[in-house]
Amino acid sequence: MKGVMPNRQALFDIGIAGPFVGLVLTIPTIIIGLKLSEVAIISEIEGTVIPLGSSILFSFIEKIMFGHLPEGQDIILHPIAYAGWVGLFVTALNLLPVGQLDGGHMGTIHCAPTT
Repeated sequence: MKGVMPNRQALFDIGIAGPFVGLVLTIPTIIIGLKLSEVAIISEIEGTVIPLGSSILFSFIEKIMFGHLPEGQDIILHPIAYAGWVGLFVTALNLLPVGQLDGGHMGTIHCAPTT
């Protein structure tokens, strides 16, 4: 980003490219990880359980893959599914309209006065 952008559309295109590619790579990772994950009865789970926050997209893919789980059951995520969750989290952070993050580049377009 050392050069001067020819117009705001170019800045927006650069700003959206990173999160878009991240999302395109993350969705198949989530699907593969969920295919390798297992449904277990919560009371029978041994060891430490790390509950994750659930995004709308991750929950939607989860519902498509597993349907509605009965009370007392949960999904034990495969490490690849964790990687997909982290990918969604990092993409969401990248979209924040702060400084040099891609969200900051996209926000500049709409906040800056037109010339």
